[in-house]
Amino acid sequence: MTTADRSSRFFDLLDSDLTWRLDEINQLRRALSNDGILPAETIARAAIVLLYAHWEGYVKTISTAFLGFVAEQVETFAELRREFCAIGAEQVFAQLRSGEKRIREKVDILDRLHRLDYETASTLKKYQPSTKSNLRYEVFSELCDMICVDADQFETDKNFINKIICDRRNYVAHGNELSVDHEEFEKVSEHLLDIMRRFKDSVYDSAIHQRFLRMYRA
Repeated sequence: MTTADRSSRFFDLLDSDLTWRLDEINQLRRALSNDGILPAETIARAAIVLLYAHWEGYVKTISTAFLGFVAEQVETFAELRREFCAIGAEQVFAQLRSGEKRIREKVDILDRLHRLDYETASTLKKYQPSTKSNLRYEVFSELCDMICVDADQFETDKNFINKIICDRRNYVAHGNELSVDHEEFEKVSEHLLDIMRRFKDSVYDSAIHQRFLRMYRA
C-alpha cells in the first residue's frame, strides 16, 4: 500500500467513524420518541452512557489514527514539531523502565534519546493516546495539543463536556437514577455531535495543511 493510499484511508476514517456513531445516536433518538418495550427513562439512562462512549471512542480513534498518519508522512522526528518528539521521548523512557536491563542496555537506550531527532518516526504508530477512561475537557485539550489542534476553540464547551457528558455518564454508570427526557437528550446529543464534527474538521485541517511539521508556517 502506497503512502497516498494510507493517507486516503485516514481521511476516509475521519468521516466513516463518525457516520456509524451518528447512526447509532439517531437510533437512540428514535427509540426515545416512540413507545416501546422499555420505558423511555431506561432508554435515556442507557443512552447517556452510550453517548459518552461515542465521545471517547471517536476522539481516541481519530487521535491514534492521526499519529499513524503523521508517521507515514516523514522519515525522522527531526521533521516533526516538538509535541511528537515528546511522544518519542516517552516511548524511549518506557523502554528504559521496562524489565531488568544491564547497564550497557540502559546506556544504549539513553543514546537513542540523545539522537532522537534522527530516529525513525514510525514508532508513533505504536503510541496509544490515553483518555484516562474519563474524557473530560482537560484531557481532551491535552489530546488536541498532541495532534496540533487548537483546543481554545472548544473552551466554551468545557462545562458541557465535564458536567453534562462526563459527570452524567459517571453518575449513571455507578448505578444512580437520572431522569432525562427525549427533548433534553436531543439537545445534548446534538451539542456533542457538533463538538465531534468540529474536532473532525480541525483534525482534517491539521493533516491537510501539515501542521505537524516542524517547519510549518501558518
